[in-house]
Amino acid sequence: MALGARPEHAEPRWLALLALLALLAVGGIVMALPASLTLGPRWLVLVLVAGLLVPTVIAHRRGQHTLNHIWGLGVNSRVTVALVGSLALLMQALPTRQETPEALLRSAAALWVTNILVFASWYWR
Repeated sequence: MALGARPEHAEPRWLALLALLALLAVGGIVMALPASLTLGPRWLVLVLVAGLLVPTVIAHRRGQHTLNHIWGLGVNSRVTVALVGSLALLMQALPTRQETPEALLRSAAALWVTNILVFASWYWR
């Protein structure tokens, strides 16, 4: 293989960057939800995603694609658990009127966008 050439099974870098940005966006969206609709502190998902993406990026840069894939699955799993938990809390908050209707509608829209990003991230993996 020539110097600087990528192996055939390596993923293009822009796709990895796009997936990284999507997962960070999910963390930011979860931070925008009301505290009653998140599992734990609102900043927890963003910190977990950022913390788990560091070894993922390092593994990708070193060419350890299997390890990169495993770390990526871990990040996706954490984000999926946070999404499902927030959706369950949203459904629980609907009949009890814990939040204003506007806050619930904004939260539902944010979780819908999060669901699209999480699905895209799983599909890309």
